[in-house]
Amino acid sequence: MQHLYEAFLGEKNRIYYLTKFEEFDKYGPGLKASWNWPAFLCGGVWALYRKMYGWFFAFWGVAALSSLVEKGGSPGLGAVIFFAPWIAFTIYADSLYRNSVRNKIANAQAYVNDELRLQELLRHKGGVHTWVVWVFGSVLAIGILAAIAIPAYVDHQKHAASKVIPQSELVISPQSGNVPSAPAVAGLTPVTPPPRPSQEQQPTTQNVPTTAQLIDLTAAVAISTKGLSANGEILVEIYNSTSSWEVKNIGITLINSQQHVDVLNGHSTAPAYTENYSADVSVPPKTIMSINMPVKWNYQTGYLVQHRAYGIPVVLKE
Repeated sequence: MQHLYEAFLGEKNRIYYLTKFEEFDKYGPGLKASWNWPAFLCGGVWALYRKMYGWFFAFWGVAALSSLVEKGGSPGLGAVIFFAPWIAFTIYADSLYRNSVRNKIANAQAYVNDELRLQELLRHKGGVHTWVVWVFGSVLAIGILAAIAIPAYVDHQKHAASKVIPQSELVISPQSGNVPSAPAVAGLTPVTPPPRPSQEQQPTTQNVPTTAQLIDLTAAVAISTKGLSANGEILVEIYNSTSSWEVKNIGITLINSQQHVDVLNGHSTAPAYTENYSADVSVPPKTIMSINMPVKWNYQTGYLVQHRAYGIPVVLKE
């Protein structure tokens, strides 16, 4: 039997399994306890590697059952269902593999009588699936890289979105105001910033602002249009990415894109028609808000070309 074992096992850990099989054969049929580290670390993947297909699919069945029990509200029981068979399989893996090898040898002997042909057949049917190492090794490597890269990317995005604008980079409107004026629209009025506060009204500390001075926040506020409603209003989405400023007023410039294309193609000499609108809003830090703004012309042939945003510091609580 030893030479048949050798023919079936191939070169991968042959000495280890030959020793185990010889030991088990001394005690006759039945399962014998031992400990197989590859089976403990890889579970069903080791079974597939050793061509024990039934045990590989059994692992998938146990994993599915454990998941169903856990989703049913019994995570403890689900863990027991998953790990108990895994440990039991590890203890009896060598013996189960020996039984699998003996069964395959017996099946081959049933229809091959020539010893040389039998050994050649066992070498063909035995051995291991080396592709399992490459496939599952690649999956494991990709999983590890994803576990490292995805959280790092998410943290980077959060950091970029929550970056605070230094006051030195913010442009404070002069007393006369530099907010572009906009024509009056029903429900929307142009906003002029209040006069610059006197010296005694200035914040006493940089981190605890006390005034309602409008600040130009355009660089840190994203504004986009999301379509035209049935009543002729456009949906405007405002994203305040700052962490310590509240957006109080926005302005947008719309252009008639079809007329602009006609000018470029020489079909029209009139400049592309644009309109400015503004609206009072209240968008807290790190918040996305949508508002409806009425327009005077069919915005379906237009698009947003410029936006402006102004706000005030958020007073920090002690």
